[in-house]
Amino acid sequence: MNYKLNVAGTDIKPFIALDHFSETLVVKDAVYNDIKQNKDKTNIVNITGYILKNDFKAEKFVSDLQKNMTKESNVLTFYEHYKDGLKLLGMMAFIGLFIGLLFITATGSIIYFKLTMEAREDKSKFMTLSKIGVSRDEIRTAVSKELLILFGAPFLVAAINTYPATIALGHMLALKLMNIYIIILIIYAAIYCIYYFATLKTYMKIVSE
Repeated sequence: MNYKLNVAGTDIKPFIALDHFSETLVVKDAVYNDIKQNKDKTNIVNITGYILKNDFKAEKFVSDLQKNMTKESNVLTFYEHYKDGLKLLGMMAFIGLFIGLLFITATGSIIYFKLTMEAREDKSKFMTLSKIGVSRDEIRTAVSKELLILFGAPFLVAAINTYPATIALGHMLALKLMNIYIIILIIYAAIYCIYYFATLKTYMKIVSE
């Protein structure tokens, strides 16, 4: 039997939990009853849905529901998919943080060793500056500004580049990632600060010997 239906609206969101990826048609009761009467009953599936006030805190409800359902019942819940998604997101975040820490450590180490090697080459220049009246504090200020640019530029570029990506990922996953983004920036900034002060101390020690 063919039906001529007028499409009143569409939605890309899953209609039932997150496993229901097939197309779903919502029709008037008269059309549904007509289809039901002319359809083989073996192809009819009854679905009971629950609308919760807060799907993100439905762990106890889902647990109780699964205990009271028969083994033949197919229980689809948003919370289970949400929990699995968090596990996957956590694993991806761990890998991302690990790779990020690896690169930031490598970058900091490269800058540190490069500048300490250059300090030995520039030692004579700073000795000349000291002889003409440039104080140690003035030399330290000049070196501090140079190091600030060398360490600050990569950090700022990374922060600016990852900001739009964080916003896009947050919209895609429907999660608020800005707090995590800020925490990660603080951690990376702290690591860069450690390298910055360690490099400054070593550099000044070499040129002052």
